[in-house]
Amino acid sequence: MNSLKYLLTFCLLTLVPMKILGQDYTWWNIEHDWELGDPHWSHYIRTNPANMGPNALPVPAVYKARLDSMIQYELRFDQFSHPEDQTSDLAAIVYIPIAEGKAAIKITALREWYHMSEKIRDERRARDFDPKGSISGDVNFEFKYQILRNQKGKPDLSFHAGLKTASGGDFRNARFTDSPAYNFALSVGNTHNNKNHFIQQIEWNLMLGLYVWQTYVDDSRQNDAPLYGFSLVTRHNNWSWDNSLSGYSGYQGEGEYPEIYGDIPKSDHPLIYKTEISYLNNKWLYKAAFKKGFYSFKYDVYQVSLGYRIKPKA
Repeated sequence: MNSLKYLLTFCLLTLVPMKILGQDYTWWNIEHDWELGDPHWSHYIRTNPANMGPNALPVPAVYKARLDSMIQYELRFDQFSHPEDQTSDLAAIVYIPIAEGKAAIKITALREWYHMSEKIRDERRARDFDPKGSISGDVNFEFKYQILRNQKGKPDLSFHAGLKTASGGDFRNARFTDSPAYNFALSVGNTHNNKNHFIQQIEWNLMLGLYVWQTYVDDSRQNDAPLYGFSLVTRHNNWSWDNSLSGYSGYQGEGEYPEIYGDIPKSDHPLIYKTEISYLNNKWLYKAAFKKGFYSFKYDVYQVSLGYRIKPKA
């Protein structure tokens, strides 16, 4: 019997992750004055961009008015720099045009690695005493439709709908929201050609829409935020330089704002400036980008990606 007992104990210790076996939330109860009968711990997690990981409620990149007609497979690496939250991720992206380029689908999936300081762990009310880990993120879908294109005297116009799934993990550590979000936007833009100049092409895009996500606030279960963005793209031969500014502005000021973000009245107003250089070599697309966050998104982001582009079958 003793041998069987030892064997079962060994199997339990081997098969069950030690992090789960050693999980004790007494420290969290003391830190946040939680007592039996208080609201569930999930109500303490504030689902807004200022109080969660950088991939929890991402600001969409400025949607382009003219849809890309090429299939593209992309692998992207992001390094999020912040004094209290060092995060990196690896994303796989697929873009597929359909209906002869009149519509398209884009799918993004990622894996995230993070290491938070104890300070931001407590500010975000994260549950794990050791605030670091690796987790699969939300899968994001984008659906696109070309409304106007190449019509004389009219700008290009397209409609975009984005869906953030609830597949991401570690809600207990304020990394992902464990709830869906979606956005709708119209993008208008135009392209001007200057083949005899160094800058051979200039393209501008204006995006306006709505970004919506679920919260855990009892009297307001949803936050609705106007979504906006503008981008200016210049091109020379196979080189492109894309500069953009995008963000959204929620209406809920709920939740304390962590002091590491400064004295800002709202925690649902992320704004991101992005500058990106890309080079197309035959079917291969190389990109390097830098993003600077403002207001509710205080991260510097360094980004590199490799894409492979092919024509759809006729």
